[in-house]
Amino acid sequence: MNTKQRTWFLMLLVVVLLLLPGAAVFAESGGQPQAMDVAFSGPIQRMSDTVPGPWLIAGRLVMVTEQTRFRPDVTEMAVGDIVRVIAKPRPNRLEARLIVKEPPHPRLLRGEITAMQDGLWTIGDQDVIVNDETRLTGDHPDIGDGALAEVFPTDAGLWAKHIHVKDAPPEGRPVAFRGTVSAIEGGIWMIETGDTVLQVMTDENTHLVRDPGVGDHVGVRGFAQADGSVLARLIAKLDDLPLDTPFSGFVTEILPTPLAEPNQWAWLVNRPAHGDHAEVTWIVIVTEDTRINVDPATVEVGAWVKGAGMAATDAADTTTVVATVVRVTRPPRIEFMGHVEAAPDPATPDYPQGVWQVGRMTVIVDAETRIRGNVPTEPTFAAGYGVLQLDGNVRALLFGAR
Repeated sequence: MNTKQRTWFLMLLVVVLLLLPGAAVFAESGGQPQAMDVAFSGPIQRMSDTVPGPWLIAGRLVMVTEQTRFRPDVTEMAVGDIVRVIAKPRPNRLEARLIVKEPPHPRLLRGEITAMQDGLWTIGDQDVIVNDETRLTGDHPDIGDGALAEVFPTDAGLWAKHIHVKDAPPEGRPVAFRGTVSAIEGGIWMIETGDTVLQVMTDENTHLVRDPGVGDHVGVRGFAQADGSVLARLIAKLDDLPLDTPFSGFVTEILPTPLAEPNQWAWLVNRPAHGDHAEVTWIVIVTEDTRINVDPATVEVGAWVKGAGMAATDAADTTTVVATVVRVTRPPRIEFMGHVEAAPDPATPDYPQGVWQVGRMTVIVDAETRIRGNVPTEPTFAAGYGVLQLDGNVRALLFGAR
């Protein structure tokens, strides 16, 4: 064998030796390459009582093992939570490596229910997943009803965590007026306004404020019927209302449509629970006499409003405010400071972005948050400030160790 032949033989031998370890590993794996991790997000639909055990997440069977990592702890997760899952494929199931509870970033979807199928509704022009974890409130849902839905994006589409249903408004022209109650018989009220006596009909959807009765001066809003009567949606006693009751919060529902004669709007205003502050809800009525810095017809769900007016509390302990002044402005800036009780996984690529629990405040850190100094770690002290969100969380503008 000459020199050239020996060189080629040695090169071939080296190549074979390099291939042998890979071939041996491939053979040991049963002739199949190892499956890659899969990642998906969605609601927890079922949890096992113990770990290890099977979970159902976004319609997928996921086996949780002793090696599964949770952020935050598994004890802080519940059915209905939206989670991000990283898992290994196994025959007929997935084996979870990491389960991260995602920050709640709901969208508010408002519109008419135009279709209702098993597990899928259409609200406005959006298809929404509805399942056993969806909470339904308000009126019984039917095609044509109005709906305000709190929805979350998942791999399968928009999933509704909460849907509040409002019966479709009755036919007729919306009206509003003031007058004196002259008689009540059953569900029929006779109300004098000027030289006219109007017949006002009430039903289970009529909202009575401050227990109005015969002789009381009241404000009425409802719908004019073909026979000249009015089907009332609100009858509020107006005499001796206390003055200067303040309110501030997010508009979560517009009730139910703009009114005419004179122009009126009714909003459901909610200041969410955050930190040590309890949740508060008002019904705010804006009239043609209300001083407001924008056209009330342009106010949408999600707007932050604050103001004051005459108020009363109905039987359900909901304060109704006939507003004298309203200002539509930005949500308030909230300061926070406390020990870090929970933090995102430092191994994630976008750390420190994610959900932090600082004392009793839930703080969202995102790409727009300015980090001051060092990033805090559990259980160090953190501080900063941010903007209050509709769900009571604070989206941090400034965040850092203290």
